Amino acid sequence: MLNLGVATKAALLLCAANTLFLLWYGLETLSSLSLSSLSLSAISRGRECRGWKPDAAQANDPPRCLRARQFREMQAFHLSGGGKHLDTPAQKALLAAERCALGVTACPERPIILIDFYFWHMASRGLIGAGEAVWGWPIIDAVRAAGFVPIFINGRDERGFMSTWDIARALPSSIHMYWTDANAAVRCLLDPRCVRPIDYVPHTNASLRFPDAGDGEVGVLPAWRVFGISYWGARPNTWKGTPHPCRDWGQCGDAEWPFHALGNRPTKDTVKEFGRIAAAIAPTKLVATTRDFETDKYPLPPELTQLGPQEPDAYVRLVGGARALLGISLPVISPTPYEALCRGVPVVLPYAEEAVPNPDGWSMYGMAFQHGPLQALGEPHVYSYAARDADDLLAKLQRALRTPIGPFIPDDMTTAAVHARVRQVLLHDWEGEYTRIVHEDGMPAYPDEIVDKCFYGTHLAPCSSKYPVA
Repeated sequence: MLNLGVATKAALLLCAANTLFLLWYGLETLSSLSLSSLSLSAISRGRECRGWKPDAAQANDPPRCLRARQFREMQAFHLSGGGKHLDTPAQKALLAAERCALGVTACPERPIILIDFYFWHMASRGLIGAGEAVWGWPIIDAVRAAGFVPIFINGRDERGFMSTWDIARALPSSIHMYWTDANAAVRCLLDPRCVRPIDYVPHTNASLRFPDAGDGEVGVLPAWRVFGISYWGARPNTWKGTPHPCRDWGQCGDAEWPFHALGNRPTKDTVKEFGRIAAAIAPTKLVATTRDFETDKYPLPPELTQLGPQEPDAYVRLVGGARALLGISLPVISPTPYEALCRGVPVVLPYAEEAVPNPDGWSMYGMAFQHGPLQALGEPHVYSYAARDADDLLAKLQRALRTPIGPFIPDDMTTAAVHARVRQVLLHDWEGEYTRIVHEDGMPAYPDEIVDKCFYGTHLAPCSSKYPVA
């Protein structure tokens, strides 16, 4: 899992040639006059594309010129009306990819990253709210900084990622990677309408197979270009021998996170404890912004102020003005503690009784810690207290209040570090790794549970309701 930092969201700059390219959409051929303003030396750079003229007939294209294939696919896509359903940002991204094919913009060999992960679609449209979207900002920045062109589709339901697959089939020569929800990535690998035939392995259980690909629906994506996005620190091979393999990125089954600082649900005793803690740290106020308190059933003590959810700007200002940030178990991973640290606010977080403070290795990604990777930093930036031990909570909170810190960003969470890790993912030889694994172990096999629990079952609603089978 990438440990991601929150970075300033950057806008994709579009060159002034947009108007010219928009005029091309309705033309079957390009006039030599239209191309006179382009650098033909840039277009034909490279031995394979030497002599290529985009305004000439397609039959004259050099057979090994990838840029020519990319440009012709884009022309056909536009002329077929394939992009009409896309929103304006996605259409502009297609224009940017077209400029790559023509050599107007320096780009990687295959410039497009298809992304239909719902939260990153939110992030790309400035729809702030969920922590998952905030985490996406620096990733999107890093993708663009590496020269790639991300195209975002709303993959909230099956119609969304089917639309993504349509784009992949239309523009196969331009697709570098397909990033999607982790469960949808499994769906792609099991669906002949997504992954290319050579990598498609029909499920051994015929009742769990997805529909055959019809005319024009055959998948084109190599398996090694398909990536599932998850925030939960998935370990390699955790799908093997586990009761809920498709959910092993995070919590398994229907159980909630197994511990809470003061109990899984607010009780009268919980409220009393918060009142005692608030009184002990007075005149510092204890403020909450969560919806979890059942204030009608258990009125809050006067020492505890419940502000409720905040708008993003107001929330950041509130965090930055605090003396300490107290976590009480949920969410497991969110940007808030990093927002606090970079504004000089220490963080106090719980761990389960069976665990130990300051986790290391894979244990920091388990469910026994709230923000495990952050707890590994230790004091004076992050204080760990034993869950359900209100006395320990109070002691660590008071210690944090007595020990001011300056603004702090962990080394691996700086913008430069995050961009470097994203580049590693973008530029790694995934094809070579996939080829080696297939050569050594054969084609992958998928347990029944992956399909049954993720796409057909009803007891794992995050899977089944999110991706209904067509």
